[in-house]
Amino acid sequence: MGRTVYAASKCPVRIVLDVVLLLSCSLSLVGCALTSKGSSPAANPSISITPSLVSFGDVRVKTQTSETIKLSNTSTTDLVISQATISGTGFSISGLTVPMTLPAGMSINFAVFFKPTTTGTSSATISITSNASSSPATVNLTGAGVIASNPSISVTPTAVSFGNQTVKTLASQTVTLSNTGSADLAISQASVTGAGYSMSGLNAPMTVAAGASANFTVSFQPIATGVASGSISIVSDASPSPLTVSLTGTGVAAATPAINVTPGAVSFGNQTVKTSASQSVTVSNTGTAALSISQASVSGTGFGITGLAAPMTVAAGASTSFTVSFQPTATGAASGSISIVSNANPSPLTVSLTGTGVTATTPAISVTPSALSFGNQTVKTSASQTVTVSNTGTAALSISQASVSGMGYSMAGLAAPVTVAAGASTSFTVSFQPTATGTASGSVAITSNASPSPLTIGLTGTGVAASTPAINVTPSALSFGNQTVKTSASQTVTVSNTGTAALSISQASVSGTGYSMAGLAAPVTVAAGASTSFTVTFQPAAAGAASGSVTITSNSSNSPSLSIPLSGTGVAATAPAISVSPSAVAFGNQTVKTSTSQTVMLSNTGTAALSISQASASGAGFSMTGLAAPVTVAAGASTSFTVTFQPAAAGAATGNVTITSNASNSPSLSIPLSGTGVASILTLSASPSSVAFGSVTVATAATQNVQLTNTGNAEVDITTVSTSGTGFSVTGGSNTILNPNQSVTVTVSFTPQTAAQLSGNLAVSSNAAALNVPLSGTGVAAPNHSVSLAWDASPSTDVVSYNLYRSTSSTGTFTKVGSTTTTTLVFTDTMVQGGQTYFYEVTSVGSGGLESAVDGPIQVAVPSP
Repeated sequence: MGRTVYAASKCPVRIVLDVVLLLSCSLSLVGCALTSKGSSPAANPSISITPSLVSFGDVRVKTQTSETIKLSNTSTTDLVISQATISGTGFSISGLTVPMTLPAGMSINFAVFFKPTTTGTSSATISITSNASSSPATVNLTGAGVIASNPSISVTPTAVSFGNQTVKTLASQTVTLSNTGSADLAISQASVTGAGYSMSGLNAPMTVAAGASANFTVSFQPIATGVASGSISIVSDASPSPLTVSLTGTGVAAATPAINVTPGAVSFGNQTVKTSASQSVTVSNTGTAALSISQASVSGTGFGITGLAAPMTVAAGASTSFTVSFQPTATGAASGSISIVSNANPSPLTVSLTGTGVTATTPAISVTPSALSFGNQTVKTSASQTVTVSNTGTAALSISQASVSGMGYSMAGLAAPVTVAAGASTSFTVSFQPTATGTASGSVAITSNASPSPLTIGLTGTGVAASTPAINVTPSALSFGNQTVKTSASQTVTVSNTGTAALSISQASVSGTGYSMAGLAAPVTVAAGASTSFTVTFQPAAAGAASGSVTITSNSSNSPSLSIPLSGTGVAATAPAISVSPSAVAFGNQTVKTSTSQTVMLSNTGTAALSISQASASGAGFSMTGLAAPVTVAAGASTSFTVTFQPAAAGAATGNVTITSNASNSPSLSIPLSGTGVASILTLSASPSSVAFGSVTVATAATQNVQLTNTGNAEVDITTVSTSGTGFSVTGGSNTILNPNQSVTVTVSFTPQTAAQLSGNLAVSSNAAALNVPLSGTGVAAPNHSVSLAWDASPSTDVVSYNLYRSTSSTGTFTKVGSTTTTTLVFTDTMVQGGQTYFYEVTSVGSGGLESAVDGPIQVAVPSP
């Protein structure tokens, strides 16, 4: 660095300052160059809003309804929301206070309200301005004001099943009562009947506003074992009145633990003296309460156990395993036992142990399996199987040769010569790759010092020709029967590939007046064993019989050009006709006590008004809303209703929606319902599963991100994310709701205050099992820094000393940090900090005490840390 600075002063002096950085008490390093690194640009924040379109549907004038909107920061940078506005009459928002900052990976919910002041359709837009690249983000809102008419009552679920409940214990379920009409619902009376049943939260008389709901609780506390039934009766000004909710449940005896061990007795057979053999024993709790094992011990010379550390608890229906070992010290029979003391009967439970110590004699060879069958194998493709060679003797097994014979067979992994210790095993692989069709046989021969030698393993397999596709359609012909002129009916056709290679459909077309098809856009490929569906529609333009066909061209070996006959008859309009889509509702798997809904479209395909006199849903967990009979559907018009499935317990459930009308084609229409309740799986995982910060300078911070992921099938509600351990802290994650497969990122910081190895824990509390992530790091002392200054002597003979001054600003106040004699032209400043910039000045002092003007300043940047 060594620059020369000239300054005018009372005692002119020429000063050369050599600035030297001393790190970790090292000697002066002259000529160092200091540079600084620029920080990486921050990632752009990203905003996500769900849903982006909110439809309130019909809302009674001067009544208010609300929907929840979720706003998420899906980036790794803070999202700054500066403005949120809403336009449109009758709409408003709540819960979104701006300006605000949303950390990376976090979400918030806010509410949007619709309270129409007049009838008719209304629309609005929410505009959210932020620092995201997609700003402003918008949400479209729609709704319609309608005039009040009649109340309508419905409950979900329509029947409550408590299943099995331990006697004298209490279980509760929530029932939602909804007013799906457009006038206030007046409830005058609510009562419950049935031994062990009670209800709370429905205090009649009460009023439920149009479109609103009220929840109440039904409880079951059986006083004796056996089936118990009851009902809830609700009297209101809506139909039906009273409305009845059936109640069922079964009282069962209190749960108890039950212990079972497999195997019940352990036999080690012959075992060479001073060698060890082990077997696994499984302890199962076949009862319905936790099994507490208070003691486990083993007796008998040469026997031992590991892996069963009492006291321990085994949950109902769960198992645990431990290991029993036998190492005889002498020849002869030995016996012993394992004793397990628990809260189940019998206690103690005894497992007998037997074995015989024998003197080492000879090796013995065995193979598993003793013969290999590869079955059918496509020509020029390969299949492999593993063979295990075991030495069941008590001396080393020496394999001197191993070979394979037979067309298409090969082996790998048994390179002779090889030695297998007594009681040990080794594995090798046999492969079959036929070159032609037909049966092929062969063998593996193993030569060893055991009997038999050689040992032979038979090989069989059959080469078969390459797989081909095959097409099949269901149904093979479509009949639409009578169909009113200018109305349409549809049927679904399933195309299946029953072959063993991909089915390529190159062309699909329909012929015949009034017929059309959708959903099969050629070219399309159907994998082996897979299926695809398409729809055929018939809309006759005139009365009379009509025929047609669907033609499908493919690479199928059984039918490269497939024809599906179509038939139907156009008839003049005479009467109402009912049609529903879909004709059956399948909900699939649904988590217990959560609900899902599907919409069913009901159409009048006739030419007269369709009068629906009754509509109801049956089946545990099924309910319907939106079709309040009596109702009339005009000719050619449609209406929709909603079917909901909320299983109360795990298992398959079936039901029906039954609609009674004046339709000529189906006066009593039944829509099958199906679904399966599955148990909630609440699982939360962390990546990484442990966080190691390594070495971090004392009083400085290091950060790492941990991703928390919901790996279950139900919503996980994270309440708190916290850390323990000196120097560790965390930001983010708390009060977060994760849907299945959704993640949130938290930031863990480590700021050691002392030089030492430190450990801690990241604890995540939620409605799932507690999650802990081990934390570790080492605090290391910060390096010492100093600045060394050197200058040329003043040419003046009157100079008696030099003064050194320092400041953190070139224009700030300089403070004296030291002085030297005329013979000392260097000074080291040890009172500096890493990461700080300093400025130095030097003056000379004459014999009369007069100080010269300053030379400098010289700038020095001390590196971090």
